[in-house]
Amino acid sequence: VRREDLIPANGANWTGETMADIVGYPQAGVFVAFLGANLALPFWVDAFTYIISALLLAGLVIPPAVHAAGPRVSSAIAAFVEELREGWHFLRGEVALFQNTLVSVVAQLSIGATLALTVVYAERTLSGEIIPYPTNYAVLEAAIGVGNLLGGFVVGAIGARLRKGWMVITGFAVMGLATIALGLTSNELLAVGAAVVIGIFNLVYVIPSQTLFAERTPEGMMGRVVAIRSSIVMGALTGAMAVSSGLADQVDAGVIIAATGVLTVIAAVIAAWLPAVRDV
Repeated sequence: VRREDLIPANGANWTGETMADIVGYPQAGVFVAFLGANLALPFWVDAFTYIISALLLAGLVIPPAVHAAGPRVSSAIAAFVEELREGWHFLRGEVALFQNTLVSVVAQLSIGATLALTVVYAERTLSGEIIPYPTNYAVLEAAIGVGNLLGGFVVGAIGARLRKGWMVITGFAVMGLATIALGLTSNELLAVGAAVVIGIFNLVYVIPSQTLFAERTPEGMMGRVVAIRSSIVMGALTGAMAVSSGLADQVDAGVIIAATGVLTVIAAVIAAWLPAVRDV
């Protein structure tokens, strides 16, 4: 969630996106709790929302004046590649932004594993004695959303008075420890508590990281730079989802989640060691 008083540019867009995530977690939980065995249905509904979004975007019309003001290029692909190249060169030249991106790649591997394995973890690792499956999965997803909401409010209230670098480090460290705790417990209540902490401290590093990019990136470069960063980070996250899913048939899902939590803690240690990340 991007708090408007912390983000000088593009705040409304990012706030809307992450608020959708916050609402989406509990909503997914309600789906799962009520549908029981029909667990695939929420995923079909989620996929359908992307189709609706695509149709809405297809209906947008850009006024001719905007076309006239834009750069004239012979190839849309060439223009796209050139903009990505410009974004990469800018990101590579900004040490604080580049190192933040690299550390985030390591830290967010745990998010990819958790996204991929929460359902398996809820079914196979949690005992089901307190909250049976699949309701425990629904509660875990809702707990992450509640944590995100709390984290957004806390950082929005006090974040401007804190050093962004140390907020990033703290967010990585505590989220990593909570992910380890989540993976190693079979108790539903402990797992829910860990999920809330994960949600809170995810925002503790996301908000200052995005604030840093907003502060240090010229307005005309923002989309290109953020596109490059997102491609790198989300590519690693997607890879973590694929690898962790493949390992889940041989290794307990909780162990995999805990192992990626260790990587997040290591990322925090690396971030604390890098002045360009630590001292902003």
